[in-house]
Amino acid sequence: LFYGPPGTGKTEIIKQLALESGRDILMYDAAKATASAWGATEKFMRALFLGYSYMVAVSDKAPILVLNEADQLLGKRFSNVDTTLARAENVISNIILQGFEDLRGILLATTNLAKNMDEAFDRRFLFKTELPRPDTSARKKIWKSFIPELTDEEAGKLAARFDLSGGQISNVVAKRNLAELYYEGDRGYNYIVGLCKEEAVEPISGTSRKVGF
Repeated sequence: LFYGPPGTGKTEIIKQLALESGRDILMYDAAKATASAWGATEKFMRALFLGYSYMVAVSDKAPILVLNEADQLLGKRFSNVDTTLARAENVISNIILQGFEDLRGILLATTNLAKNMDEAFDRRFLFKTELPRPDTSARKKIWKSFIPELTDEEAGKLAARFDLSGGQISNVVAKRNLAELYYEGDRGYNYIVGLCKEEAVEPISGTSRKVGF
């Protein structure tokens, strides 16, 4: 289980592990777990584990089953099952738990909300690795790796001023690269600062203004 805030590289690490080990990835997006037809979700989850078992059997190397945003699937079960919905949700959780028990292969999961996970699922992960937001030193290295032409001083200033995740820094770099198509001015430090201001989750001190009443 890889857990931590958004943009810290959870999914990217899985892709690199697959590349390093020469394995295929079966990426399951938890957003697809909810079906409109009653009972369809249960059938879908059974088919997921059955299909993965088949892939393991016919593959030279076991592929990696990835549950992305797993907290949506592995949330706490209902203790009060008086409602039909609660019973149905618990049935789905039990199907997934059984899938975990019977699984022969490699299952990796990502989540931003590890605390929301049911203890029964949490116990079944052999390894749990937290990926925190990068500190200033790590952000400086990320900036230098993405934009080598930055001086050490410039990379240090960007790292200290903007508390961005690796994913957010990657967004800034992608926008800067895209600007080659339409922007003829200097795309150096000051231009990057402007992109960082747009990307930053928290408003930059002194630049925010009230909206509405």
